[in-house]
Amino acid sequence: MPKSEDKKYKLSIYLIKDSYTDDAQIVPKCGEMNAYEITDEEGVLGTLYIKTDYTSIPKWAEFFSDIFSPEDIKLTTKSARAVLIVNINGRKLCLTFGHAHFLIEPLAIVRNFGLKVALNIGRETSLRAVDKTCLDVVEIKSKEQSSKEVGIENFDFDFETDILKSITAKNEDGSSTLSGRDSVSIGAAVRLDTLRDFISDLLIKYESGAYKTKFSWVDNISEARDKSIVAELIHLLIEKVKIFDPCVWLAIPEVIIWEDVSGFSFKKQRSSRSSPIIRQDIHLEHWFNEVVNDDEVDIAYLK
Repeated sequence: MPKSEDKKYKLSIYLIKDSYTDDAQIVPKCGEMNAYEITDEEGVLGTLYIKTDYTSIPKWAEFFSDIFSPEDIKLTTKSARAVLIVNINGRKLCLTFGHAHFLIEPLAIVRNFGLKVALNIGRETSLRAVDKTCLDVVEIKSKEQSSKEVGIENFDFDFETDILKSITAKNEDGSSTLSGRDSVSIGAAVRLDTLRDFISDLLIKYESGAYKTKFSWVDNISEARDKSIVAELIHLLIEKVKIFDPCVWLAIPEVIIWEDVSGFSFKKQRSSRSSPIIRQDIHLEHWFNEVVNDDEVDIAYLK
């Protein structure tokens, strides 16, 4: 039997953005939850928020709704969820328990924190699973799992078109398996009195650039998922469309037989008796001048 001090716990840890300083910003419903201050030898470690009154009825119970009412026979499930918000080395982090990740404000999370930690901690040849998105022709999402520890070359990963979403790997000494995307999920022999040091080490790993040596290809292409960044990118895209910036262009959406094509025309959204202009190729400026009005360009219009 393992000793109590060697017992491992599966921890899911999120890093919070510096601009989110209040617990209510991070966990909007924390005021409705039971709060407990957690301390260690160095003082206040953080606050544990527990939600214990969550009940639900299984979806499959609807199949028997003609026979009985789920409430009448007490066919309900109860569960407890908790979020521990800690403040370590000037950074706030959230540890979730019992599938409590949905209690955290999505905008507060530092995206790809867990992926970077996993890349820095994991060995180059210790990958067990890879979650990726291919942007070759259409977006294709896939997750591949290996029966043993291998390198990235065993996952048919294209460094030019594939975006790495998450990995599962063994740490350097092979003692733990961790997975990382926005959060890092890791089995660790850690207690409350050692949690501060454990998370401090994770923050050091996050700030490290070691992954650039082990996985030099990982920064070739990445996905922006932070809503504030996406909104900013959309704004920049629209501005560049309006000024016909060379970094933005129109593309034919499928492979065509050029010998059979006499030309291209843009379909106006408003009816017009004038014949469309036939051109040899498609260009952003032609489309904009023939079809678009300045006040119409937004993301909905572009889509």
